[in-house]
Amino acid sequence: MNNQNNLQSPSFRPQAQIQVQSLAGAGELLKRAWHVYQQRFGVFLGLVLISLIFPLLIVLLSLYSDQISSLVSLLLTVILGLISVAVSFWVQISLIFAVKEREQKIGVKESLARGWHKIISYSWILILTGLITMGGMLLFIVPGIIFAVWFSLAVYVLVAEDKKGITALFASKQLVEGKWWSVFWRFLAVGLLVGGITVLISLIAKFFNVSFVGNVAQSLAIPFTVAFEFLLYEELKRVKIEAVPEASKKRTKVKFILVAVAGFLLISAILYMVFFRSLSDTQARVRDVRRQADIRMMVVAQEMYYSVNNHYYQSVNYPSSIPGFITETPADPAGKSPYGWINNTKNPQEFCAYADLEGDGFYVASRAGNGEVDAQPILFSDCEKFSQKIISPQQKEEGLSADQLIEDAQLKIQEVMTEMAKADGDSIKVQKLVAEAINKAVQATELEPENPEIWFQRGNIYYQIRDLVLGADEWALKSYQKALELNPSNTLYQQKVEELIK
Repeated sequence: MNNQNNLQSPSFRPQAQIQVQSLAGAGELLKRAWHVYQQRFGVFLGLVLISLIFPLLIVLLSLYSDQISSLVSLLLTVILGLISVAVSFWVQISLIFAVKEREQKIGVKESLARGWHKIISYSWILILTGLITMGGMLLFIVPGIIFAVWFSLAVYVLVAEDKKGITALFASKQLVEGKWWSVFWRFLAVGLLVGGITVLISLIAKFFNVSFVGNVAQSLAIPFTVAFEFLLYEELKRVKIEAVPEASKKRTKVKFILVAVAGFLLISAILYMVFFRSLSDTQARVRDVRRQADIRMMVVAQEMYYSVNNHYYQSVNYPSSIPGFITETPADPAGKSPYGWINNTKNPQEFCAYADLEGDGFYVASRAGNGEVDAQPILFSDCEKFSQKIISPQQKEEGLSADQLIEDAQLKIQEVMTEMAKADGDSIKVQKLVAEAINKAVQATELEPENPEIWFQRGNIYYQIRDLVLGADEWALKSYQKALELNPSNTLYQQKVEELIK
């Protein structure tokens, strides 16, 4: 009697036998999947179109993002992105139901209704599979590949057998065991076929400048892949019967839970490194933007100084101030050390200030404007080797009259006001526009130095930026006084002078 009890205890139960039969080949499964795809195409199409709604809304939002604030645009993009992922999961599980119930010919609505109740379970299985696979990757990659194939059918087990979580993963593993290579080659076959066709369509679409066709092809290929994988699941259920002792299941569960924990730690470590690397890169970009703004400010100040003194401010080292325009020049945001400077005491018609960017290159300011150069400038000419230039008084625009230059300057000022009226106005863009407006106004008076109206309009340019540039009201007064000197009888000029003197 005791011997019989011992034989019946869980510790001594014999391992169940596995019956293995031949599995339908990849070609046969592809043929069956194509038949299901044709038969259920209307339902598949409806589900795919639903999955594309929110990605399309994100694209439309990006097209009109310049009409709303960047913060609102980012918030809407994040919200739509999360909804898009949730809907994508819903549609994927619904596609499996549409294949499973192909004989009942359930429609889009019924597929979605059945899929709705499985979204959380479906998501949990994907998370578990991902964690265990990543944990396996820690063991020199190969175990991760093995785990991925073992658990590849877990979502189909969820739909067909209503098994959830790690139970569904083990049911998938039991189906694949003894047929691992057969399953692997069949997955590889459908992946190469579907991937090759969609890549070819995408390349052709890109050639004809209709890239969206490639995206549509990729979306329409998903139901075919789902049909193939579900048919593979059904085929494994047909040819293989396996029973696993409960005690063995528990021991195996513990092992895979430990692997999942390792995968979680690996993913956490990767995200941690990506986050802090991204944070570091973002901080560096912010500092570079600050450096560019500081150097742009030097262009504005020097051009203002030039407009009054007919030469740039002279200094052996990076100046601590530009008298009348910048009371204290900014320092590099990283170490608070002065920016670079080329001694211009012997050549007051030139100047060069530069910042060493944490990205590539240097950002320079010179009589030619401002921009990026590859190497640290040594000569004044090195500061002019950038692609985008702001024209200065020393580089007059050929073919433009003084009136046209003033008109362009006024347009720049209008752009400044428009940008400042925005909730998220770009201060760097404002500085650039101000510098361009000043440059054009100075060029206009150099073209027609005896024209009082041009001097008056130059004064108007300065007057409109008096709240943006230190000392602009003083230089506006000097321009109005020059206009009045050239035309003493003009009452408007007189009124402007008196207004500023008060």
